[in-house]
Amino acid sequence: MAELKAGNTEAERRTLADVLTSRGVIGFMVFALVVLGGYTTVNNAIELGRQQGYQPDQPIKFSHATHSGLHKIECQYCHDGARRSKQSVIPATNTCMNCHRAIKEGSQYGTAELTKIYASIGYDPSTDKYIENYEQLSEEEIKKIYTKWIGDTYVKRNADKVDEAETVVDQQWNGIVTSLTNDAKPKIQGPIEWLRIHNLPDHAYFNHAQHVAVGKVECQTCHGPVQEMEVVYQNSPLSMGWCVNCHRKTEVSSFNDNEYYKAYQNYHEEIKKGDRDKVTVEDIGGLGCQKCHY
Repeated sequence: MAELKAGNTEAERRTLADVLTSRGVIGFMVFALVVLGGYTTVNNAIELGRQQGYQPDQPIKFSHATHSGLHKIECQYCHDGARRSKQSVIPATNTCMNCHRAIKEGSQYGTAELTKIYASIGYDPSTDKYIENYEQLSEEEIKKIYTKWIGDTYVKRNADKVDEAETVVDQQWNGIVTSLTNDAKPKIQGPIEWLRIHNLPDHAYFNHAQHVAVGKVECQTCHGPVQEMEVVYQNSPLSMGWCVNCHRKTEVSSFNDNEYYKAYQNYHEEIKKGDRDKVTVEDIGGLGCQKCHY
């Protein structure tokens, strides 16, 4: 501008590169990157564990519709931890065996899925006994045990399709190997590696026992109509707002209906009457292990 005022009409014009590398443009770009990066970080943090609709295929085709819906098995029979601890727990294979030591064929998949349970825990359905030193058996030895069971059962149920038995046996055995082994778990023996569906971030504390045992919240309130699900999925958003809204509208049971609050009322009445001058931490359950070790 000074050169133009001085009469120099050949002053050098700024190029596009000069404009893009100017202090103002660089400052704006840095600001935009900070805003975009901050938004992305916060948004991803908020979304931790929130996978509404997530429905993975499990290693065993376990149908809640059959167990909980058709046969009316109580949720807490399998998920026993829901009433007594923070976690509802995935039931151990021993829980399955309480029923399936007697019921050895499924209504939908026959021997295909139940044999996976037997192979994981080392139970021989042909002899109705647990296999000694099962952990030391090779895959070939295990294969002989369960392919015999699959083949014998198939022939017994399908006398007119004996020629198909070998194919069925191979298919089911391959299913066992695929479901119970992976790169990190090369052996068939051992716990079934179920895929977790609900997984809150570490900074969000949720205790099943508080909601199930004290709050009397039905499982379906959070998990949806599980009794209708063939394959379980995450029904609720599990967002902070969703939890807060539930807490805002859910009424707490009266003192007379809730033993926990009833005890508090008794303490107040005893203090008023002079029968008690204090309430200790022990009085309200402070010595329970789970108060600290949850």
